[in-house]
Amino acid sequence: MVAFGVAALLGYAWLVTGGRRLFDDLDFGGSDALKYRAIAAGHIAQVVQPFTARAAFAITAGHLSRWGGFDQLWGFVLLAWGSLMVFAASLDATLRRLNVRGWHWLAMLFATPFMARTFVGVELPDACVAAATAAVFAALLSGRWALAAILAGLAVALRETGVILVAFVLVLVWRAGRRQAVALGVAAALGGWACSSHFSHAGLANVHDMPPLIYLALKIPVNLMVEVLGFDYWTDSWNYVCHPTFAVIAVPHWLPLGHVHRIGVCFRGAAAPLTNLFILCTTFGVLPAMLIAARAGFRGPGTSPVLRATLWYGLLMFMLGVSSGRAVNRLADYGWPAFLIATPAAMRLAGLELRWPLLMLQPVVAAVGLLAEDFTDAAVSPAALATSGLLTQLGAYLLARRSNLTRAAAAPLRSFHP
Repeated sequence: MVAFGVAALLGYAWLVTGGRRLFDDLDFGGSDALKYRAIAAGHIAQVVQPFTARAAFAITAGHLSRWGGFDQLWGFVLLAWGSLMVFAASLDATLRRLNVRGWHWLAMLFATPFMARTFVGVELPDACVAAATAAVFAALLSGRWALAAILAGLAVALRETGVILVAFVLVLVWRAGRRQAVALGVAAALGGWACSSHFSHAGLANVHDMPPLIYLALKIPVNLMVEVLGFDYWTDSWNYVCHPTFAVIAVPHWLPLGHVHRIGVCFRGAAAPLTNLFILCTTFGVLPAMLIAARAGFRGPGTSPVLRATLWYGLLMFMLGVSSGRAVNRLADYGWPAFLIATPAAMRLAGLELRWPLLMLQPVVAAVGLLAEDFTDAAVSPAALATSGLLTQLGAYLLARRSNLTRAAAAPLRSFHP
């Protein structure tokens, strides 16, 4: 086992260091990775917000590399490897508790662009966040309320999206009547927020010199306008070319928007929204179609509140992927709980069985999704991409509903307290 573990670690290290150079066209972090490398090297004062607010994992990676006396990237590799082990163990424990077993399900869940982007882009906080989230849901489904609340609170230090996770968890724990666990979760969340704020103030202000909370709050509507509605924006505080076709308005002086004094809006067309639709249709392969086909599994009165929360948290994060930043392909990955946990459970509750047509289709759709940037950079119509993605999901839905329907009674989940 030790030899296997060492061999697996070396293979993983090769993939994320030398092997991934074979796939230069894939974006495993891009310019964001450079900022986290600078933080790991001790240059946090030269990095802008909000990257500094997520510095905890990069600082940890930097310490690992210095303590081990090896290259900086190895610190990120070791941290991501550990995150992958925690993620895999937590997901396996969760699926076993839900009575979802078999190599075919593991193959289905792991053959997604989400897995490649999350655990190969080691210089990003995504792997650590995925591991923490998986551990939280594993703790919830096993009835370890206090542990789940504490882990969710600490996740706030990894990324600002941890606030959404801790909100879901605290509501569940409160409804379960575990007031002491709620207090522990709140304390952990405040500690995580204090850690994030400390690192945030150690670096440079954001590009507009806005207060951090206002900057984060405005990211949702602004990116929704860009990535979903097809508009873009221009401000006099940022050297970004966007010729406004709508009136440029002056910002009232009493609004705390930093160096932003004028704002303009321009129309960029439907290319970005259509491309993002294609990304959403391929990020998790055919699992979204399977979730829709098995939605009846969540209608029963006996469905666990934790399982319902897993579904809605995942769907919320999945949809926020198109409105919380420009890297839609990576941000949509944060919706994985809806597809890697809730979908297998819903399939069993609805009496749907996973068979070979969907197994064969999954890696094909996943590969296309992983190469999405190649398609978007090429002379391929965004409308054609979006149409192909929707047709693929429709075909997977029909396969799941018609050819994979088990006429016998739906397979029950293993009983558990939550």
